[in-house]
Amino acid sequence: MNWDRIEGNWKQFKGKAKQQWGKLSDDQLEFFELHEAADIVHSRMGWQAVAKFARELNMEDAVAKACRRNLIVWEMYLNGIADAGDASRWSRR
Repeated sequence: MNWDRIEGNWKQFKGKAKQQWGKLSDDQLEFFELHEAADIVHSRMGWQAVAKFARELNMEDAVAKACRRNLIVWEMYLNGIADAGDASRWSRR
């Protein structure tokens, strides 16, 4: 994983977030930045545990399939939140 790229992406997102939601303070954005870093570390630990147990139980294919399904569900969930936010923003204009 390229951490410089991730950091650059975060800085770009942070700038766009300030434009989009100008009411967010630097402290609030810093809160998200710190938690994002922790989430990445915890996620990596979780994926390592999943991989370990999948290998030990010879279930790599089943686990990969379940993970793909999980990612699709998360994508739909997050897209729904984004769509609702966009709809809310446009209805206030």
